[in-house]
Amino acid sequence: MAGLYTNNYRNGTRDKLLDDYKKNDVLFIARRILCASFKVELTDYRGYNSSLVEFHFFNELDSIKRFEDLSVYPEAEEFLRDYPDDFIQMKIKANPNPLAYKNAEMLLHNFLCTYNEEEMRYIRRNIIYDIHSRLMDDDYGALGHGVMDSDCPEITKEAYKYIMERA
Repeated sequence: MAGLYTNNYRNGTRDKLLDDYKKNDVLFIARRILCASFKVELTDYRGYNSSLVEFHFFNELDSIKRFEDLSVYPEAEEFLRDYPDDFIQMKIKANPNPLAYKNAEMLLHNFLCTYNEEEMRYIRRNIIYDIHSRLMDDDYGALGHGVMDSDCPEITKEAYKYIMERA
């Protein structure tokens, strides 16, 4: 298992990733890592279109809540306030493909382990933020959320419906 996570150190990939980190915006790096790990493409006109990526968003929120210091993951802290825990747990229980997710997550962690803790955390924060942004784009359109005067809730349509049905 250790060999899998240290492969980038041995094959020269680590040096390329660190050089890339110095030359590019962190969101660009986060997207490249996410796309490579989950084997998805991102265009300007559609989200990641992957139930595994959506699952990863909610799984990450749960993992951060349980194992991390929330104060260093402000985006996750905000999302955890917006999404009810029972909704997050429902999404986690609905893992669309556990084996494919395990493989994608292992590759993602392989990439993240290349960086020091602060850089890794910053990339991880950007991945979480970007997935949520793309989920919102898919539900409300690129201009339908995140605009100051928008009536759009800051959660997915599915979560909003879930909350309204339990109100």
